[in-house]
Amino acid sequence: MDYRQNRIPRQHGERRAGHVLAIVLISVTAHFTWTIVACAALGIGTAPLWPCVITGTTEVAGDEAKGTIMSVVHMAWLSGTGLGPVAINFVIRDSNYGPAFRLLLGCMTAVVLVSLLLPKRGHGPANKGAPAENAALAGKTRPSHKSERPLLERAGNYMREVRRSLNVSPLLFPAMFLQTFALGILSPILTLYARQELALTPRQYSLFLVAGGAVTVLLLIPVGKLVDRIGTKLFLTVGFALGAATVAAFTYTKSLYVVYGFVTAVGIAYALIIPAWNALIAAAIPKEKRGAVWGFFLTIEGLGTVIGPIVSGKLWDVYGPHVPFLTSGAVLALLCVLQLLLEQNKARALAA
Repeated sequence: MDYRQNRIPRQHGERRAGHVLAIVLISVTAHFTWTIVACAALGIGTAPLWPCVITGTTEVAGDEAKGTIMSVVHMAWLSGTGLGPVAINFVIRDSNYGPAFRLLLGCMTAVVLVSLLLPKRGHGPANKGAPAENAALAGKTRPSHKSERPLLERAGNYMREVRRSLNVSPLLFPAMFLQTFALGILSPILTLYARQELALTPRQYSLFLVAGGAVTVLLLIPVGKLVDRIGTKLFLTVGFALGAATVAAFTYTKSLYVVYGFVTAVGIAYALIIPAWNALIAAAIPKEKRGAVWGFFLTIEGLGTVIGPIVSGKLWDVYGPHVPFLTSGAVLALLCVLQLLLEQNKARALAA
């Protein structure tokens, strides 16, 4: 998907059609097999979206505003992720899911229509002043239906292309995995811990979520602008250190006020990490191969998102509620060291 994304214009709406088809299929069937097929279709429809979004926004923003544009993207994403579950509860009544699916279909139809209005390649500041180069690239990357090759051969070509395009420290790859792995460890147990260990009421739990999420959303754009001005090192160091300390200490208090303070601190930590981390990653990607390389990087990060919850559940069942939080804190502390080494390697490369 990401290999082809580098070769097909991003504004084509058929890429979003997988979402619409999946939602329709889920809404009209109650059979387990078809539900699985629909979930697979949803995954296929989702696969190209994030690389397309990241590639398109970084092209539009140029190299001078990577942190800011990443903050805007993540602010929109986190706002939707937070508001979606709340809004859908007002639509579902008496186990009647029909209105909810109609709302989802309406939203996805709007997304498809908006995607048709997205600009083509070569409209951002990074591409101004180079029309001949853009035209050559467009001609070079236009798909040829006659030269379609087997899937395995295309996958091999994709990996070779990524390998040729990258000149980064080997430490970057485990760091990308660990960054999402640390968050993946927390994602399935936060609700469990809040309900079982802290015995929060629904109202208190809502405040629990808002305390972290709202702070993160509000700080993303200011932090992104500062990242563009002064670089990523300070924000990543403070963010990872603050996140490691607060996550590791999270389960050692039952005071609600202290818990809300910890959650707010974690929100601040991720507001520092998200724009700086994505700006660091974006700086390592060649402009002409953004789609293919972002896809590869996001695959590594996706593995952390998948494996983190599996490890978290096992740690909770075997060792109790403290250990997953301590593990996540230790991973964030390790990331603090890794990003310092990455910055050191980057400084040496520039000096050479």
